[in-house]
Amino acid sequence: MQLENSYVQKSDPIYQLPSSSIGRAHFLAPYKKIGGFLLETYWFAVVILLIMIFFGYLTYMNNFFPKLLNRITK
Repeated sequence: MQLENSYVQKSDPIYQLPSSSIGRAHFLAPYKKIGGFLLETYWFAVVILLIMIFFGYLTYMNNFFPKLLNRITK
């Protein structure tokens, strides 16, 4: 199938490379693209999970949410 002078892959779509360069990709994509780098989806997910754990730890250790609630309710 041709769409605007380009071909659209209809069979085995999981083998396509992602077009977005900010980590977004189609369902079951084997790679995620960050800038010009291709990362395997597994390692991309591990890095995102570690970043989320780090920020969660920082907010917990600094009592961010109780301080925010005290500031809002005053």
